[in-house]
Amino acid sequence: MSKSTFFPVLMLCTLLFAACQQTPAPLPAAAQETPKPDLAKLKAEIQAIENTWAKASNAKDMATIVAFYADDAISMTNNKPMITGKAAIKAEM
Repeated sequence: MSKSTFFPVLMLCTLLFAACQQTPAPLPAAAQETPKPDLAKLKAEIQAIENTWAKASNAKDMATIVAFYADDAISMTNNKPMITGKAAIKAEM
């Protein structure tokens, strides 16, 4: 193939290849729209959790405080060894 025909043939092949590509199907309208979170509701939920923690902390209610921890929680207090587990954390408090 001569140099003068190489470029037009290459362009034709590129155009044919691009024309054969399938475009992805558009998403349904429900999948395209993500609902916006209710920020006021989220703020109220977070504030309620904070208030519960503060009341339990002020009342030194260890059962309520420990209920916030996961069963496999890890506590890393300064200058103390790492504590693993809800029961161990409660015993250390």
